[in-house]
Amino acid sequence: MKWTYIIAFFVIVGALGFTMYAFSGSLTPYVTVAEAKRAHTPVQVRGRILKNTVHYDPQKGKLYFSIEDDQHQTMEIVYPHPKPDAFDSARDTAATGIYRNGLFHADNLIIKCPSKYNDRRLGSRSSS
Repeated sequence: MKWTYIIAFFVIVGALGFTMYAFSGSLTPYVTVAEAKRAHTPVQVRGRILKNTVHYDPQKGKLYFSIEDDQHQTMEIVYPHPKPDAFDSARDTAATGIYRNGLFHADNLIIKCPSKYNDRRLGSRSSS
């Protein structure tokens, strides 16, 4: 009976270790623009969308724009998918991808747009 508990313990510890190892490979760290330009692996970078740089090419189905991070570093991003619905009203974004050939090639965009619910959560009343 005692050996059964010991074997079960090691099986559980092994399964937890394997799970942690598998998930750690899928995590993509947030970095600055400067760090993204030096990285050779996929990363996530956050920044303010520079609205005067936004260009959607419907022929190629690609969205081009630049962002600026907290250190005032800028980077051009290409997103090979249609423009997300909330992109035009968004102020910030987080892009996941890799930097190569002078462009950050984003596989995924997280659009961070202002919401009327933010004001209510903070306790102020706004008319909608």
